Amino acid sequence: MTIQELHDSLYEKGRPKNLQLLMEIYESNLDLINKVDLTNLTEYSYVVQLTCDYAIVLENSGYFLKGLLYLDEAIDQLENFPKTQKELLFDIPSYELVLFHKARAFYNLKNYKDSQLTFDKLHKAFPDNDKYQGWIFRIKVKRYENWIGIGLGVMFCTLLLRTILSDKFPWINNVSYCILLLALVSTTTFEIGKLIKLKKLKQIDIL
Repeated sequence: MTIQELHDSLYEKGRPKNLQLLMEIYESNLDLINKVDLTNLTEYSYVVQLTCDYAIVLENSGYFLKGLLYLDEAIDQLENFPKTQKELLFDIPSYELVLFHKARAFYNLKNYKDSQLTFDKLHKAFPDNDKYQGWIFRIKVKRYENWIGIGLGVMFCTLLLRTILSDKFPWINNVSYCILLLALVSTTTFEIGKLIKLKKLKQIDIL
């Protein structure tokens, strides 16, 4: 079987016929796909389309770690496609799509830092796209929630230590007051920040 025959068996009018079948056939034909002569632009284009769609199906199906591997491979293939101008990459719909799925995979793996970096890249390329701005807000809400959890944990531990050790170490009362005040202010600040971001999320209707 040639790469064109493989492609034509899975696609109709440029779209996958069956996503589950695409996953199964792609995985069973990795040797064929990996042996394609990338100097042959026609065959290279088939490989790029197959890899992009396979990676997206993986992420959509919840295989986030595996999906990231193939999303990165798809991005690399698109960026290194012969005659592709780097400044025009975002004019290629597949490039935008695989970046979105990469950002969402990071988010679902709770890697909010890399998720935001990828969404920032998309937002920079498409500043009027509310969806990407919404995802950035959503990530910030998650980060606020993490800091709120840390603040509450610090407050609980401080109260516990104060209860246990205050009789033996009277000075711990003053220290605990300072820690509690700092934790309370920080937690309140992050809670306010979270509420602001949630309000913005509702305004752009992505919740």
